[in-house]
Amino acid sequence: MPRAVALGWRLLPLPVVAFAAFVASAPYLWPDPIGRTVALFRFRAEEMAGQGRIWSELDVTSRADALSRVGAWLGERRSTTGAAAQWLAQRAGIEWTPPMGIDLILAVAGALVLAALVLRQGVASPAALAAIVLGGETALIVLGMRADFERYLYPVLLAAVVCAGLFVGQGWMLVQAAAVRLIKGEHRVRSADASVSEMSGQPLRV
Repeated sequence: MPRAVALGWRLLPLPVVAFAAFVASAPYLWPDPIGRTVALFRFRAEEMAGQGRIWSELDVTSRADALSRVGAWLGERRSTTGAAAQWLAQRAGIEWTPPMGIDLILAVAGALVLAALVLRQGVASPAALAAIVLGGETALIVLGMRADFERYLYPVLLAAVVCAGLFVGQGWMLVQAAAVRLIKGEHRVRSADASVSEMSGQPLRV
């Protein structure tokens, strides 16, 4: 825990360093870093709203609409597991397109695992830092989405991939642990049987 606390203190300057790097890389921001950053984000929001007005089918009307579009992109249109199932079906000579994959199910399950790790390890843990970064970028996309362009979902995709990988990894670790316990249990049973067999062939000493 002391090491985790020390890491947390070293991470505190990170937002300041990130903002400084952002300002340094954009000469437009130099005269008024905070004011022009606000103007930049305001312009980007207006641009997205304008895109929604131009392409009415891409207009995101509410946060619930934003969530549903995230689910449609990652769960149906660009589903990795759905594409894999379709590919396997085609290799088997079956023309089948699954209605959706299980990508989001794995991601949600992984998010629950991450939340459990945060509760167990505390807020000064690597799990908490990962949860803040992934949850924060996902929340920003959902709250700020005004037009349904696929490229806006890359941060959400990153969070979904990390959470799905965490769930699969934790599941694999549980399977490995169960296999090790099973093998050790069988070994103990065999050792006990061998000991009984050896003792049964020896005369009883009194």
